[in-house]
Amino acid sequence: MTYRKIQLKDPEGLHARNSVQICMAVRQRDVKVCLRLGEREAAADQILEVMALNAGCGDWIEIISEGREETEALDALLEILQ
Repeated sequence: MTYRKIQLKDPEGLHARNSVQICMAVRQRDVKVCLRLGEREAAADQILEVMALNAGCGDWIEIISEGREETEALDALLEILQ
């Protein structure tokens, strides 16, 4: 399991475009990824769950990645979100 906590820098926070990119990056890999904002969690391969986090600029997101390609998935999500 790989874990990282990052602060969203995008002025629009988690929006449709980066949510789609997140979902696509996870679906292309043999991995399960969870995004956490406070008490709320979202499966990173489910766009509606990701957008429902309603994460804004400055919010801290936890990324938990587990599977054969967990490091690659985490790196891809960090690139999308930073």
